[in-house]
Amino acid sequence: MRLYRFKERSLLVFNQRVLIFLLIIVQSCGIRFFDGIGSVITFAVILYSAIKIKKFELRDAKMLFYIFLILFGVFFLAQNFFISSGVYLYGLVLEVYLFLLTYRNKVKECFVLDFFHCLNIIFLHAGIGYFMYFIFSTAYTPHSFNYQYNSLLSFFYVSKTDSGLVRNTGILWEPGLLQLMMNLFLFYNIKRNSPVWMLLSIVAVIVSTFSTAGYMILGLNCLFFIYHNYRTRRSLVIGAFTLLLIFSGSLYFVIDNVRDKFSQENTSGLVRLRDSKIGIELIKESPFFGHGLFDAKYLFTKGYVSQIELGLFSDEYLSISGDMGGGFTNGLLGIFCWFGLPLGLIIYIAFFKNKFVGSNLFERSVFFLILCLSFVSEPITYTAFFLLFPFSYFLFRKSNRAC
Repeated sequence: MRLYRFKERSLLVFNQRVLIFLLIIVQSCGIRFFDGIGSVITFAVILYSAIKIKKFELRDAKMLFYIFLILFGVFFLAQNFFISSGVYLYGLVLEVYLFLLTYRNKVKECFVLDFFHCLNIIFLHAGIGYFMYFIFSTAYTPHSFNYQYNSLLSFFYVSKTDSGLVRNTGILWEPGLLQLMMNLFLFYNIKRNSPVWMLLSIVAVIVSTFSTAGYMILGLNCLFFIYHNYRTRRSLVIGAFTLLLIFSGSLYFVIDNVRDKFSQENTSGLVRLRDSKIGIELIKESPFFGHGLFDAKYLFTKGYVSQIELGLFSDEYLSISGDMGGGFTNGLLGIFCWFGLPLGLIIYIAFFKNKFVGSNLFERSVFFLILCLSFVSEPITYTAFFLLFPFSYFLFRKSNRAC
């Protein structure tokens, strides 16, 4: 693989570490090109990390051992304990921990820049793919990986709804995950004072996802932009333009979209509401040790699950989609459902204090909310991608170096 010299301001940087970041995102949020892709990537990342780590210290062994004891201790006390679930999750912990250790003795900002360049690759791929669709739409053929895509040469992907709406999904599992990556990318570009044309290009990709959560988070990024530039003329001009754009009609569109999302006719919004209610009931049932990593079969054993669904969905919808159609999607509450409130709070505190963002409280809060608002409808808080954030705090908190 050709290595490109690492430069902070380069338009595109691609090296081994950026590739690993990309693999972790694909493993956690990407299209499932084949069964077992997650296990293959986990093994590849662990192998890469084992080769690249210059020194594995005693404190690292102790940390991994303590995590093992806590994880299996909580899972053993959970209502739904399976050894396979514990082994799977510990494999993700090992993957993330060892990968972050490859940044030992590097400045701590190094891994943030690698993550930024990974997001840049996702941005370029998604933007080009969506633009190409409108030029060569007939060349995009239906392609299904348990989700309906239209693909060009199995490289560029878009998703089409029953109404004919074409949504940008990039290489991610669904548009809602692409908007998350693009809003994070926009956040970093605002922080780096990127040119206006770059910011607007990222906004265009976010809009192309047609994600309600994406539009709401985009508004959050607009506030961050104004906050970041409030002392400059640049802020006054672009901020005024942004607010004018919002209040001239786009705000009505977003509000209408949100209202529709939670109407009695929008099944997508009702699924979100269903999972919120189920999540709250699960937490109330086992608040201290959680339920372990569960699947839909486990939820079927809970009487309140069917009652919640019957209260929200029509008989016609349930007969077509079945019980728990789409699975449990609330990753935000999922942490507490899986691990219980005590361990869940520790994870979220470390997540909030992650080292992917600076120490400024407003900046950190915006970054935290971008992810949390996406987790409400995306069950990715048990993935390696999510674990990168809390573990960055555990590993990098005491030094200006990466470890």
